[in-house]
Amino acid sequence: MVSLAIFMLLCSACEVSDGDQRHNLIIVLDGLRSDYITPDLMPNLFQLGQEGVLAENHHVVYPTVTRVNAPSLATGAYPGSHGLMHNHIYLPDISGESIHTGNDVESLMLADPLLTATSLGEWMDQHDHTLFVGSSGSYGSSYLLNHTLTGGGVWNTEYKMMLNKARIGESAYLQEAKIVR
Repeated sequence: MVSLAIFMLLCSACEVSDGDQRHNLIIVLDGLRSDYITPDLMPNLFQLGQEGVLAENHHVVYPTVTRVNAPSLATGAYPGSHGLMHNHIYLPDISGESIHTGNDVESLMLADPLLTATSLGEWMDQHDHTLFVGSSGSYGSSYLLNHTLTGGGVWNTEYKMMLNKARIGESAYLQEAKIVR
């Protein structure tokens, strides 16, 4: 069965030369075949694609699992460069058991570093821009799209996690983050 879960809505505010704000929206549909996006089957999504930009030549990385592809999207790097090779990872300083990257966000937040490539969220934070991830996928895949929670936040329908550096404080926002299930 094709999964139609939207695992990322990304909004970024970028300064343009005249001082106005520009907002960008990126929608990623995990597991959706592009030939399903037609005027008859999905007219709204089809129209949105006609008015925006489609990544027609985008392909997943190998292995083709969501939480390996999420950091590839967030970093622009292959798994060998960003360091996440599977949906389960082993972090011996955090747990003696393998950590499931889909649902153990608390353990993922303790990893330092979790990814070994610079993410879009980190880059945007370094350039005084904002990244917000909204997701209906697993909270692990949501978190992996902005894993340091810099420059914005993450919100997930399943996990109800909303973190924002500006509200929590520059130096201790991860330690003080409240996660509500």
